[in-house]
Amino acid sequence: AAAAAAAPLNTASLEPEPASSDALRHPPRTDDAIDWPRVARMGVYRMAVFGPIFSVFIRRLEMAVKAPGARGVAIKVAMDQLVLQPPVVCLFYFTMAVFEGRPFRDGVDRAIEMLVPTIKLNAPFWTTVHIVTFSVIPAQHRVLWVSLIQCGWTSVMSHLNHGAASRQTPIPAVETISPNSG
Repeated sequence: AAAAAAAPLNTASLEPEPASSDALRHPPRTDDAIDWPRVARMGVYRMAVFGPIFSVFIRRLEMAVKAPGARGVAIKVAMDQLVLQPPVVCLFYFTMAVFEGRPFRDGVDRAIEMLVPTIKLNAPFWTTVHIVTFSVIPAQHRVLWVSLIQCGWTSVMSHLNHGAASRQTPIPAVETISPNSG
């Protein structure tokens, strides 16, 4: 246990997985092609936004919470759910809206609309996962463990975001002018 605690925290994660898990959620069929822009948005968000935020959060959490046993696990789970999750959930919906080309206000509206429904799903799922994370998984492997679990959760978030996007007013198409039109 002492060797595991002294080992450096592994902040590497399986970042190609967010895109692949979203792509796998859309089985290739002739009537339901993979939405590659959606897959790319999810992948970029996980690699450029969530991955770095979570890596720093988990590292700081490990340094800050020294309570042993069940008390330490409970504190870490509570910190994840109360400190990290609400802003990260809002950031997810805001970022997705912006990546979709929507105005800033649409991103804010989507984040506000989806915060509570997402937290209702998020809290029991991630509380259970993080009880295992902080009690069984060695500290140096926690980011990797969570990244593996994110394979499935990314599909849930993609589905929730798609539903929220479909309820927003469509973005007007930009009219293009052909050089041959006259």
